[in-house]
Amino acid sequence: MKQGMSVDLFTTEDTSKSFIKQMESMSLDISEYFAWGYLKIFPLHAVSFESKKEEMAGALPRLISHIRKSKSPVIIVDSLTLFTEYADTDHILTFFTNCKSLADHGKTILITLHTYAFEEDTLVRIRSICDAHFTMRKALVGSKYVMVLEVIKVRGAKKSTGNLVSFEVHPGYGMKVIPMSFARV
Repeated sequence: MKQGMSVDLFTTEDTSKSFIKQMESMSLDISEYFAWGYLKIFPLHAVSFESKKEEMAGALPRLISHIRKSKSPVIIVDSLTLFTEYADTDHILTFFTNCKSLADHGKTILITLHTYAFEEDTLVRIRSICDAHFTMRKALVGSKYVMVLEVIKVRGAKKSTGNLVSFEVHPGYGMKVIPMSFARV
């Protein structure tokens, strides 16, 4: 957004107000981008609709249709898990294939999902379609937990060591990178 790009954010985890407040708590004030329309937030809460199979069947095609029509070059979906609960594997893979095609034509599409909601075979196929794959988890460092972001795959990049970043989020400060090392025995 600082570079003048607009962003569409689809979130099943926040309202517009709570997302903006959450960003402010990390010293990232996005309220002006939101006010000027550079950031469009689409809250998609489970309470606003019943997630029955019939009602959710068309969710992924409708989402890809919006992404295709959007003028925003950056799309964020946090989290896709809700929309895949009743979708069969073919619909999920079609969604990711369509996202890949849009990415090949200039869109940047960031999607979060919870791996527990997918069969391993489906996850392997999703990962093969995507240009990049990151995982995030909690890890105990000393006596405190930190978040660990691991780069699993970035298409076109050379595999290297040091593909782990650990961090904490501090309200009013933002993200603080925590040095850590893992020893394999």
